[in-house]
Amino acid sequence: MSNGGNKSDEANKLNQSSANETDQAPQPSEETERPEKPSPSKPSPDPTKPPAVKPEAPETSSKPETSTKPDSDKEKPGDVPAGDLSIVKVATGWSHSMALHADGSLWVWGDNAFGQLGNGKATIFDAHCQIVENHDEYIPVRLLDNIMDIAAGSGFSLAVNNKGELFSWGSYIAQPAGGSRINQTTPLKIMDDVVSVDACGSTAIAITGDGRLWAWGIDVTSLWSWDPSTGDKTYITDKVLIAENVQKAAAGGGHILYLMGDGNLFGIGNASNLGIGSVAPNTYISKPTLIFSSVRDIAANYQTSFAITIDDRLFGWGPNADSGYVGSGSSEFWIDAPEFVMDDVQAVFPGNMLLRNDNSLWIWADINAGFDFWFTTPDKQGADGGGMMLDLIVRYGKIPVKIMSNVLTAHGGARHILAVDRDLNLYAWGDNQFGQLGTGKVNTYGYETDEFYGDTFYMTEDNCEPEPVRIGSVAAVTR
Repeated sequence: MSNGGNKSDEANKLNQSSANETDQAPQPSEETERPEKPSPSKPSPDPTKPPAVKPEAPETSSKPETSTKPDSDKEKPGDVPAGDLSIVKVATGWSHSMALHADGSLWVWGDNAFGQLGNGKATIFDAHCQIVENHDEYIPVRLLDNIMDIAAGSGFSLAVNNKGELFSWGSYIAQPAGGSRINQTTPLKIMDDVVSVDACGSTAIAITGDGRLWAWGIDVTSLWSWDPSTGDKTYITDKVLIAENVQKAAAGGGHILYLMGDGNLFGIGNASNLGIGSVAPNTYISKPTLIFSSVRDIAANYQTSFAITIDDRLFGWGPNADSGYVGSGSSEFWIDAPEFVMDDVQAVFPGNMLLRNDNSLWIWADINAGFDFWFTTPDKQGADGGGMMLDLIVRYGKIPVKIMSNVLTAHGGARHILAVDRDLNLYAWGDNQFGQLGTGKVNTYGYETDEFYGDTFYMTEDNCEPEPVRIGSVAAVTR
């Protein structure tokens, strides 16, 4: 989320040049040895005295590991919308999707349990997980016009129009005024003079035209009541001013990053996600804290954070776990200070993705590309809950691998990813439980009654996509 960012100029240039460009299928490249990982300079603890030293340069040029999967020209049949969607920006919530068209129109699809599609309805399920009414949308549906920025959280959506008016809909946690705890199923104006927005989990942020950064929601627990002994959080009913003179900001699940015009990166919220060194669990920072300097771009996942320095090097920090969510190749469970990931980086996106200067998209860690499960009714469950869920996970590894070429932008949700190539074509892959991929299909489920287990639920049709698929044609994307 940046201060004053309308994508229309870039989109027009791309539209004019797309006729002269040929489609590029993602191609694998050879593996090479990774360089030693440099570390960013330790910043001054005083935000008023920023460090002047840049992070050390790598000893050798790097070309990180690439995917070893073979190419394939297999087509994936299915009921998908026809035509070129000409998308310039995408946003993914937990299980719904948003896309901004080059003409300023906003398209939405996927889960609608909280009204996050803004169509005046909310999906209703019965006790057997069957849709009773108001089913989710399985293909992109046009919702608003004259939109210049978008964001999606867990069950809510945000959009800024060309007048600077910010609209919110879906879960009530994204409504900073009123605190009615009633979900909003149609777009509701909540702010004026907004130039950009971002969201993650139950956190929403906006930058206004005067450079002020505002936040609201439930997850930035340092900003309002939180009881560490019980974990109880209190919903905020109005927006909170975080900082002034902000250039760009990124929302995490329990933290916020923001970038000043001088390249200094600050953070607020859960200290474990801020990269400021080892801290005690459940430590929350309410005063903006300097992380490091010489930064030009940032992104945040629910807990992990990323920053690109002015010399195009990507650093990451936060929980790394066994999957390597930071992307540095480290096996450490938690990375508590910025650690080098890759050089020659143009942009970084939520969902563990980066864009290199040659417009290739790289990804690391893993993505939940769906799940199969059985689950019994409460009266048959027993002490351990009586249910089982098996995630269908695509693992990319602890360092980035190339997934696509000729990419403009991308965004990853909890279980799915959207990407746009430089011809403005839209691609999607991952879980499709609620139709969030936009392919026109959705996972389907059934249940059967057993004397011992009760009602057992199971997947009857799996329409997830482990590989990128173009939305608007039946051609599958290959690496």
